[in-house]
Amino acid sequence: MKTIDIRLDKDFRIPSDVQVEGNDYAIIRLTSDTMSGLGLRELRKALAEAISGIEAEGVTPVLLSLPPLELRRWLDGCNAYLWHEAVNMELCRLAWQNGIPFIDITTPMLGEGKLRKLLKEDGLQLSREGESFVNSLIDKELALI
Repeated sequence: MKTIDIRLDKDFRIPSDVQVEGNDYAIIRLTSDTMSGLGLRELRKALAEAISGIEAEGVTPVLLSLPPLELRRWLDGCNAYLWHEAVNMELCRLAWQNGIPFIDITTPMLGEGKLRKLLKEDGLQLSREGESFVNSLIDKELALI
C-alpha cells in the first residue's frame, strides 16, 4: 500500500503521470488554482466525479480540509474567508456521504500556535514547514485507518 498525493488539475482528474494501484490511498488536495472561479455547486459536482473516478481505479480517496487562512491578512476579504469555510464544510460532508476518510488539517494547524510559519507570505498556501507538518498529520491519520 502506498499514498499518492494528488493535486487535482482543472478537470478534476488524476493527473496522467500518476500511477495508481489497488489498496492505495489518494490524498486529494485542493489548491486555489483548482477552485478558482468555481461556485460551491460546481466544486461539489467536480469532487464527487473525482471521488468516483478514483474509486473506479480501486484506490481509496482521502479528502483533506483546507489549511486555515491567516486571518490578519484576510480580514478585508471576508467573502474569501466565508468561501474557505464553506469549502471545508463541503469537503467534510462529501467524505461522510461517500464513506471515505477525511483528514482535518485545519484544527491541528491552528493548535500549533505558529500558523505564520506554516503558511507562505500570502497567508493561504503552505510553506515548506507547513507541507512537512501536514504530511506528518496525513501519515499519523492513515496509520489509524
